[in-house]
Amino acid sequence: MRVWFLLFLLVAGSASHGQDSRPSSRPRRGSGFDTVAKTLKGRVTRTTVPSKLMPKEVGVVTYMPEGYDAKDRAEVRYPVVYFLHGLFENADRWVQRGGASMLEAAITAGELPPVIVVAPDAGMSFYCDTIDGKRPYARFFIDECVPWADATFRTTRTRSARAIVGSSMGGFGALHFAFMRPDLFAAVAVHSAAILPDDTAAWSSRAQRAMGFLAAEVADVFGDPIDAARWKSVNPLHLARKLDPETAPAIYLDCGSEDRYAFDDGCRHLGEVLTERKIPRICEIRPGNHGWDYLKDAHPHALRFLGETLKKAATSRAAPGSR
Repeated sequence: MRVWFLLFLLVAGSASHGQDSRPSSRPRRGSGFDTVAKTLKGRVTRTTVPSKLMPKEVGVVTYMPEGYDAKDRAEVRYPVVYFLHGLFENADRWVQRGGASMLEAAITAGELPPVIVVAPDAGMSFYCDTIDGKRPYARFFIDECVPWADATFRTTRTRSARAIVGSSMGGFGALHFAFMRPDLFAAVAVHSAAILPDDTAAWSSRAQRAMGFLAAEVADVFGDPIDAARWKSVNPLHLARKLDPETAPAIYLDCGSEDRYAFDDGCRHLGEVLTERKIPRICEIRPGNHGWDYLKDAHPHALRFLGETLKKAATSRAAPGSR
């Protein structure tokens, strides 16, 4: 049951840091999206991803970099970055809270090559399949969303030009996907990822507060009471212990030193596991708490990391004899 204690805190605290705290699996599209979108040089679009797996089409926000629509660049292909949002958010948040603006600033500064961004809606799925299989979000993302993006946009369509980013619940999801399918993603970067030990009894006191209304909302993902085997099977800490150092993606982790959900402990723990596995990683504990107020300072570091990784991959692809 303790998993629900932490998740309740995650929702309650998010309300005071610019995130939506309504107890609904369908977050309302927030105001300000169109206003911010008009300030961008690139093209932002809301659309949907067709799905045979999910009960209905899944909403998605896409970003095409400046010049994507120019006639003289019609043959140019771009790396793609997937951004996974946090709990009680939707894909709009990446634009509304400044993620798109920070990305454009990194491109303008030459720290990041022009990229396509795909930010899918995920509700409160934790980017996992439901226990009953009726909403297999993980399967949807891998089997439908990624192929849809490659078929719809001028992506480079190679692992070396594909990265995944996430915050909080989205950090959990990004690590889950990158560790489960390192053949798909060259890099993963996460902020304040919802990382907790496999054994709920080992959680810190900060992660063991009174249970709230969230239990009923996400019980279909982890069970109520929590199914220990299921939790372990999707936990990034567990997946990291099985990750092959030879095929692992480039990894960037950070978290606020005052993270009120103890995710800084999880960040450190994952960093230690990766070190034990001899898997290179960047693991930073920076001043700050949780939410987009923290990301305003932290996200540029992740964008520079992605830029370095994608540029190295592009150089490798261009080298004689490379594939």
